[in-house]
Amino acid sequence: MQDVVAAQSTNATAHEHWLNDPTRKNLLFSVVAVGQLVGTFPIVPVMHRIGLRYTFTFYGIISACSTLFIPLAVDLGHIFIAVARVFQGFAMAIAFVSVGAVTSHWSALRESGTYIALLSCSAQLSSMIAMPLAGGFCESSLGWRYLYYTLGAAGLLLSISFFSFYTDDPRKHRLVSPKELNTITRGKEHQSVKEPVPYKEICKDHCMQAVILTTFSGNTAFFIFLQFGPTFMNMALGFDITETGYVTALPYALCLVLKFVAGPLFDMSTFISEKNRVIMLVV
Repeated sequence: MQDVVAAQSTNATAHEHWLNDPTRKNLLFSVVAVGQLVGTFPIVPVMHRIGLRYTFTFYGIISACSTLFIPLAVDLGHIFIAVARVFQGFAMAIAFVSVGAVTSHWSALRESGTYIALLSCSAQLSSMIAMPLAGGFCESSLGWRYLYYTLGAAGLLLSISFFSFYTDDPRKHRLVSPKELNTITRGKEHQSVKEPVPYKEICKDHCMQAVILTTFSGNTAFFIFLQFGPTFMNMALGFDITETGYVTALPYALCLVLKFVAGPLFDMSTFISEKNRVIMLVV
């Protein structure tokens, strides 16, 4: 983005450009988390009212539009790109909720581990694709702006595809056969009475506290490497931009392979208790 710095800097400008200010650049990483926190609260009530299909599509369009807006936001100034980053974080909030919702509606009980493992690969898969693309675009004659145009357009296309293909209820999907529907619904209880969620008791449960702690630790490590890994590879280790893209994508590729193995392994290891299976995979 040094082209922006050069275009917007003049001899009469006494202040440092925001792209050269580490504090303001770090703020752009932080506001994503703020947006994700804000985006989490309305998801469940909205999803209960209009369903995952419409909710996910709405969040996907927000993600795509905010990504398409970033090249213009960089030209407009720091506050505009900060707002765009908040909306990107807002849209990210749907990722975790959708994993549970899709698994609940669409997986057979004995395949839920596989569904969760595959659906939660989105973070690794997106990073594995975006990192090399970023290096390629930044080194090409097209420039970094076309990376955001490409990813934004892909986001719109995928959101429309999801809306066109997905249904909240397998019974209403035109491609689900009666045999497949029976496999999906076998053993699931359909509760018509809605009871208030015991949030206080959930938070006091030791198992839930352990899940929160492990998720917090895992996400902290993941997002630190996601946001600062490319900078470290390029500035500290001396990789060029193209190499940085591929080297940074490697850990996500390895994690993806492990997830593809872990999910089916969890479902197939029925001779081991569920508690011991969780401990085994965590270790």
